[in-house]
Amino acid sequence: MGSFSQLLQQVNQMFGVQTCLRLLKLYLMFALGNVAWKIFSIIRLYRISRHHFRKIPGEPLDPLGHRLLENIHRMQDHMTDMALKHPNAPLVKLPGPGVEILCQTPEAVEWMLKTEFDQSTKGNPHQILLYALMRDFLGEGIFTLRHGSAEYLKEEHKQWYGTRKTASLLFTKSKMMGHMQDTFTQKAQTLVKALKPIAEKSEVIDLQAKFFSFTMDSIQKLFFWY
Repeated sequence: MGSFSQLLQQVNQMFGVQTCLRLLKLYLMFALGNVAWKIFSIIRLYRISRHHFRKIPGEPLDPLGHRLLENIHRMQDHMTDMALKHPNAPLVKLPGPGVEILCQTPEAVEWMLKTEFDQSTKGNPHQILLYALMRDFLGEGIFTLRHGSAEYLKEEHKQWYGTRKTASLLFTKSKMMGHMQDTFTQKAQTLVKALKPIAEKSEVIDLQAKFFSFTMDSIQKLFFWY
């Protein structure tokens, strides 16, 4: 607040009170317009999603995320419960404030990752907060850049393909049999040591958190040799 007050005083001294008030009004109009545009974009995305995915079985969309918040403590179980209602469906629509489609058959996974790989890409970071945060955290690389045959993705696809070729050098047979195998074995032994005293006391723990730590420790070792 101190710096903002100082800024107002400087503007007031340089341009006068009336000019300062006009600038504040312009800023408020811009802020309100931005909020209105965000709300409009969310509503528009919701309507488009409801139309495109109407034939996919699953729960109705939950724009405000009530069911998501109710099950935030058991997210994996919640998603499993939704999928089990449609055991034979290759795709299942999961409830949430956005659109989440679960691929639950080998054929659906193969279709997305191989057969029609160029038709399945990541979300727009300018529209979806998750992808914007991922780019801030991971930068522009294989995990955040979009790929595909669409014309508007042409330049971004080139960047993605370059990072993919670079990353593929990490997954050669020799590296899989050497550094990767040693890393996963070492981290698995560390996980077992951490679980042993807990098992001896018959304590109940959150295994998901342990598996997450195991995954992150392994990735850190593989990517940064640390």
